[in-house]
Amino acid sequence: MSDSQQLPFLRVDDEDWEPWDPEAYAGKGNVELYHGNPEVKWLRFRESGGQDVGEGTGLLKGGLWRSNGPVKLKFHVFADEMILCLKGEATIEVLTTGQTLTITPGDVISLPKGWDMIWTMSPDYVELYESADV
Repeated sequence: MSDSQQLPFLRVDDEDWEPWDPEAYAGKGNVELYHGNPEVKWLRFRESGGQDVGEGTGLLKGGLWRSNGPVKLKFHVFADEMILCLKGEATIEVLTTGQTLTITPGDVISLPKGWDMIWTMSPDYVELYESADV
């Protein structure tokens, strides 16, 4: 391990959030932001060459997501994903199965790759997520 490598680290209460951009998913499936201004903090792992570890690598990646006000969006799950609700609540309508559930702090859910869902999030919703594109 070189001296320049550091353990990836995020703090929920920091103010260095960035806007979540649904356009980044163009061509990958059905993603539509109905309303809201969600934000993310990416937990980026870098390979030894300095490249971001990305899709198709089979490696885990993750970060933090917050609603930053009420949010409703339609989302296609692009990679198996695990979510831990840290704050607020989200109601998830799973279009693939017809199931609807609400998650609150402490709830963990697993989203299968390929499923479609509609999320409705409280204004204070915050989650920790991790995904693997295998």
